[in-house]
Amino acid sequence: MAHKNKSPLLLSLLVPAILLGAIYYNHENIGQDIHCTADTVEHTNNDELRINLTISMQSEVGVTKMIGRLYKDNQLIGTTSRQIYYEYVKRGYSYTFTTTRVERAKKDTLPDEVLSPYVSDIFIKAGSVLNFTIYPQGSAGWVFFLNSTPTLVCNKTF
Repeated sequence: MAHKNKSPLLLSLLVPAILLGAIYYNHENIGQDIHCTADTVEHTNNDELRINLTISMQSEVGVTKMIGRLYKDNQLIGTTSRQIYYEYVKRGYSYTFTTTRVERAKKDTLPDEVLSPYVSDIFIKAGSVLNFTIYPQGSAGWVFFLNSTPTLVCNKTF
């Protein structure tokens, strides 16, 4: 009988511990702000767009700084340098981004029509929408997925 009396006590301690662990996990991994950088290369035929992204997301708003160079047959065609502002809605690991404005720097020499085959519209024009799934990678950063395809590894900056 002593064994039966310990089981409810053990269960009453175990359930709150599991719940607290789940709350902590969700707070640390799902509700956390994202600050990271990523380098990526987009290829189309003999063209190559090398991009550096600096992403900062918190409280359902974010800004991404995109700096890049477009090469055709290893010759520089132009550069891009812009800040993309957006709002996002988060459901678990799923994020829906809506661009609110795009600010081009003076050194951005690539017209939107030239850049559009290489990057999503969210990097080009306000009102564009894109869905990402973002999974944390421990303390290292995040992996961004489009559908089920990993598209970007973003390293934590702070």
